Amino acid sequence: MLFLDIDWIAKLDTLRDRMSLNDSQLAAELGLSRSMLAQVRSGHRQLPTKAKLRLLDKLGYALTRGLALAALSNEVTDTITEADNQRAQDRASLRACFNFLEDEFDSLEPAMKKKFFDLLCDVAACDRGGLAALLNLRPAELRDVQGGDKRLHFLAKAAVYENFDSVELANVIDRIIPTSAG
Repeated sequence: MLFLDIDWIAKLDTLRDRMSLNDSQLAAELGLSRSMLAQVRSGHRQLPTKAKLRLLDKLGYALTRGLALAALSNEVTDTITEADNQRAQDRASLRACFNFLEDEFDSLEPAMKKKFFDLLCDVAACDRGGLAALLNLRPAELRDVQGGDKRLHFLAKAAVYENFDSVELANVIDRIIPTSAG
């Protein structure tokens, strides 16, 4: 179903009848003024895209993302698609980082933990004391975590997410535990 193929006046009437609304109530349901609805009905104005989407939703149509994007210009669609792809990559990186810190970090050998913290120091452009402060740890606690005597506690893991973005973390993790694609 394309927006161009829809008889919008018939759809307005269908919704009005189904919900037993007068035109003022129908306009309010669609986020329109009563005057705007009258202009649409008389053919002087087009039904705005947001109102079309609300109307179809209230009639029970399952709007797909593709249908919504089809109503937009190619430039806007490309921008939205690019942003969506970037968000998906960011979520995948964040999920991989989370899984690493939750499932794999504690089982690393001390030398690998040292490399992890060295790489974080490089990314943050700080020394071990500075990294400990970023992670809300005392330097001795950081040494204990690196040596395997203590686990990296929840607040320190949260500080990792707060101070390093997912791409930086994914790059650090890949340098410690290369993926099969890497």
